[in-house]
Amino acid sequence: MANRAYPRSWDYVVALNRTDLEFDKDSKNKKAVLKLGRHIWIYSMLEKCHLSNGGAKRVDLLVELLHRMAQVFDYDFDKTHIKNSSYSPMAHGNVEDEHRFN
Repeated sequence: MANRAYPRSWDYVVALNRTDLEFDKDSKNKKAVLKLGRHIWIYSMLEKCHLSNGGAKRVDLLVELLHRMAQVFDYDFDKTHIKNSSYSPMAHGNVEDEHRFN
């Protein structure tokens, strides 16, 4: 949740890569978390390679992933809250853009 506005940040990538370690397959929601994590990675790679404009799809998958994680941990976050409630100062966006184009 803390990194959802910064998909190229170190912490975001580390958190996404840890889903396989943190979630096992003993429930429907945990299985969904693992599957969504893999799909986000795939769309991120396609977008990075300019093979797809997967940005919007990646955001939708991230919202679904975070919603499933919230369900696993009994947090009452709806998808609208997850998608629209993060704070991202313009300066941070500029740093993200610099990383993307370098």
